Amino acid sequence: MQIPSDLARHLRDCYPQADNWLARWPQQLEHCLKQWQLELLGWAEQLSYHPVLWVRQHDGSQAILKLLPPGP
Repeated sequence: MQIPSDLARHLRDCYPQADNWLARWPQQLEHCLKQWQLELLGWAEQLSYHPVLWVRQHDGSQAILKLLPPGP
């Protein structure tokens, strides 16, 4: 899935800055994804601590998104 730059920016804005982001990340993320008609099917945290998301798009197709924290 090609991530539109607006969506990538939007998801980065939702990316928590606190160390204990796991507690509230799924709910916060689902809210962000719904605005782009994406359904969160699952997620995992890689060794680099960057979440990898499994989503369903509005057309029923599925995609994997890798999120990176906000850059400078």
